[in-house]
Amino acid sequence: MEQFALQEIYAEIRQIGAQLAAITPAKQPLPAAHPLAQVAAQMGVGPVGEQRTFPVLWDEGNRVASLFGLTHDFSDATKDLYMAAQVDIAAINGTEAGWTLPLASTYIIDRAGMIRHAVVTADWRIRPDPHDTLARLQQVIAAP
Repeated sequence: MEQFALQEIYAEIRQIGAQLAAITPAKQPLPAAHPLAQVAAQMGVGPVGEQRTFPVLWDEGNRVASLFGLTHDFSDATKDLYMAAQVDIAAINGTEAGWTLPLASTYIIDRAGMIRHAVVTADWRIRPDPHDTLARLQQVIAAP
């Protein structure tokens, strides 16, 4: 859902001279028959996600997320629940990532590579409103 909302404001992001990129550990879009395909489609990932015009980068093995300290491991009990539902996170994200996922996070990074704004949440369903992110981006660009 967030990626659909970001797509809606992408033209404004580009107009002010900024760039947007999404990063995912998923190696490829989920096939339509996969148990998580509907959730992925609602988030703008997978076949429906092909409507995005901003880049979506693959974080092989969750390496970038790890560098930012943003990965979390699954407990054995949670892993068992996912496997019972035929959701193999290691297969989706690659064995290099194992049973880890990145925390949901949004960053505004300036041209010098300095993080000027960050929102990180443990609950993947809680994301900043893209219009709030755009307003914060406009503030960063306007700052001397």
